Amino acid sequence: MKIALILNSFPKTSETFIFNKVKELSSKGNEITLIVHAPSSEILNFNTDSNPILNIVHLYKRRISLNLVLMGLWVTLSRNTNLETTDKTFTVRRGLKHFFVSQREKGLLLLLQGCQIVHFEYSGIAVTYRRLIPPLCKMTKVVVSCRGSAELVVPILQAERKAALVEVLNHVDLIHCVSGHISLE
Repeated sequence: MKIALILNSFPKTSETFIFNKVKELSSKGNEITLIVHAPSSEILNFNTDSNPILNIVHLYKRRISLNLVLMGLWVTLSRNTNLETTDKTFTVRRGLKHFFVSQREKGLLLLLQGCQIVHFEYSGIAVTYRRLIPPLCKMTKVVVSCRGSAELVVPILQAERKAALVEVLNHVDLIHCVSGHISLE
């Protein structure tokens, strides 16, 4: 099975639950793709070089970001409607940054094509990618983990965050809550 995990960084000592999940899933023969947003200077006992079914995509690296933008441009130019984001009305007023973010999102959708499961390890990351959730749900099963702070604290501090979180949770296939209290919120 092809599984993608979207997370902040990997490996992290404080997130051994993710490390152990990746280790166990790959040992069972699953093809794992990790979409990582930030570098990790921590070294845990997990040799990624000798594991052919583990692919780590470091989004913070410029080359990877540029490749995703180029993949998105290819999708746009080829007018592949299966990979369009929900925001189809790009105007010059929105600026170049929006254009590149939009193309990067399309590239990410292309990268995730063929995965049976895409798991956002934190709901905050899912909120960041909320424009991708509806087209992603048409391609695969989407899971979001709710661990506490992003669901209970951040919406109090940022009013718009609650609406964005509700939008995400209304689209995904499965919501993983780490406690009964969080699932009631």
